[in-house]
Amino acid sequence: MAYLIWQKYIDSKLNRSYSSLIMSIKDLLNQQKNMIELANKKIESQQASLVKVLDDVRQKNTVLTELIKSVKIKTFENDTKEKIIQMFNKQLSIEEISNQLNIPKGEVELIVKLYQGG
Repeated sequence: MAYLIWQKYIDSKLNRSYSSLIMSIKDLLNQQKNMIELANKKIESQQASLVKVLDDVRQKNTVLTELIKSVKIKTFENDTKEKIIQMFNKQLSIEEISNQLNIPKGEVELIVKLYQGG
């Protein structure tokens, strides 16, 4: 009989220990869940910030690309004009300049006239 009472006492103690352990595990899981939710919110916030930064970078890249194109075109135009003038100063004819640079004669004539001042 004493053994049965002792066994019930031990079982009761074990059940309380198990219950306490289960409650502790539940609390830890809830804390982890809350930490994960907080981390996810921070990640979402950072992602939103990064999207804004990426959009800004894309816009600036577009502007820079257009600027570079414009500079290249201007440089090409200036180089072409300089070549025409140099060739004209070397006594090449409008037709020769046109053929060598593969530019229409009218364009060569216009640049030469502008260079000569009228």
